[in-house]
Amino acid sequence: MTLASFLKVFHAVFLGSGDKVVKEAPATMTAPMMFLALLCILIGLFPDIVLDAVITPAVRVLLNPGAYISSVLGGMFG
Repeated sequence: MTLASFLKVFHAVFLGSGDKVVKEAPATMTAPMMFLALLCILIGLFPDIVLDAVITPAVRVLLNPGAYISSVLGGMFG
């Protein structure tokens, strides 16, 4: 069963008919991908900014159970 599925996918991807016309994706689809790619590159080049702004405070709160409980339940009972 698995072999049949893989053969069907292989045939559809690599051996399928070549009569379909492929066109470039519109800018509304390309721009978000470019933004996310740039964001990945910037986070890779400057990881300290992300660590200091997001990761370190989250770890600090999670390692202190009292602070974690008050931040999660902060506005619910007071």
